[in-house]
Amino acid sequence: MKKDKIKFIKSTGDVYYNLSEWNCSTNPLLYVIGLSGSGKTTLILSLKKKYNVCCISLDALRFYNSSSKESQVIVDCFAKLYPEITKDILCEWNSSKGFLKNEKLFTYYVRLFNDYLFEYATKNKITIIVEGIQPFVRLPMKCLINKPRIIKGTSSIQSFLNALKRDNPKSIRNIIFRFIRYSIVHFFRLNLYLSYWQQQEKNHQKRQSTR
Repeated sequence: MKKDKIKFIKSTGDVYYNLSEWNCSTNPLLYVIGLSGSGKTTLILSLKKKYNVCCISLDALRFYNSSSKESQVIVDCFAKLYPEITKDILCEWNSSKGFLKNEKLFTYYVRLFNDYLFEYATKNKITIIVEGIQPFVRLPMKCLINKPRIIKGTSSIQSFLNALKRDNPKSIRNIIFRFIRYSIVHFFRLNLYLSYWQQQEKNHQKRQSTR
């Protein structure tokens, strides 16, 4: 089996898992995952046009004001269930609680939000495309096992350059911070998730072959 891996310099093809299992009853969520600047939004816009489905970014829970109207509507529904997070959403989880506590709370609610999206899609009998970096930053590895996924194969360096062009950060300090966080830390983390998912796929195939 070919090892799936995001490369640092050279981009590769996108990686697909369980797309045939994407349906509105048992697997209503299709995850489009990749580094910041890897082209996730471009891909989901193409998929949205092709399948005429709802698209939402898990990042909308943090970057609410700059997210799509479609994402904001679902975040608003979620916030009605947890009104205590309204202020956190509006300040992008940068409240006076402190960085570590904010991050812990954000991770907790991202996981709840992911569960809510599944329930929302199932209840309304629809399929949803979910995109963002949060699936491999905030969700447990095992959470997406057997779930339909597309992982963008854009390299770390190319993703970083794309994100710089898109966001146009003003300070050298900000550029360095983004490079360390998104192009190094997230790069290794995404590959760690990919390695785990592939091992689980291999184990599943072994179990199937022994039956």
